[in-house]
Amino acid sequence: MFAFFWLMIVNDVMQRESAIADDYWSYTLKHGKKDRVEVAIQNIERKLHDLHERIYNINNQVSIKFV
Repeated sequence: MFAFFWLMIVNDVMQRESAIADDYWSYTLKHGKKDRVEVAIQNIERKLHDLHERIYNINNQVSIKFV
């Protein structure tokens, strides 16, 4: 019984946090403002994209050597 109530509380907290995050991002995107978190996320996304391209190029070079 306790576990059931605990799960309900955890579920409620998760839904609230999700709603807060949705409100934050919709406000930020609507007003065109960028904060440090958004800038950091964009930097990470750019680095991941660059890393993806480097891995792709390395794989192409390796496959060309074996052909």
